[in-house]
Amino acid sequence: IFIYSINFIYLTAYAANQSTVEEFWTPASRLLPAGEKEQRTISNSSYAYAWVIGSIHEDRPAYKGFLYDVLISANVLRKHGSKADFWVWVEMSPNSTLDEMPQEDLRLIKALGIHVRHLEKPSMESFARLVYDKFRTLQMTDYKRVMFLDADIIPLVNLDYLFHLSDPDESSLPTVLRPNLIMASRGEPCN
Repeated sequence: IFIYSINFIYLTAYAANQSTVEEFWTPASRLLPAGEKEQRTISNSSYAYAWVIGSIHEDRPAYKGFLYDVLISANVLRKHGSKADFWVWVEMSPNSTLDEMPQEDLRLIKALGIHVRHLEKPSMESFARLVYDKFRTLQMTDYKRVMFLDADIIPLVNLDYLFHLSDPDESSLPTVLRPNLIMASRGEPCN
């Protein structure tokens, strides 16, 4: 599996130089709670984008900014021709009375073809825990390449070329990126 973490989008937007803004080791398919059906539709994609949204509470809409960024990101990527699958890992606030995202939020996510994976509700709010949830992309072994995008960025172009630059089976581009590449800025509090 090949993982990317991109914490700022300007690098990829300039690197693409092709478009402007217009308009813990189990495959993810085996992480379902007992009795829950797989939400992934049959896809021929070897690639996936993943996001994490946490602290979801029905009475505190602060998470919705991240939700909308994920929705816009998926829409921009699809509009620019991405063939990858989209996944969002969601974690409810421990103080929430809900066990999963509000139905309206799920409807928006599913309307854009984004697959949802609900994480176990934590016993207490923790930003650090949410940061470590990014590593859940390592469980997505159903894919050859997974790109984790922070939920506070929006891509300006199709980023699928980064998958291709690291995939030795891709013949359209040379393989120049190493496995487990992490791109981050010094301004990130977690770096």
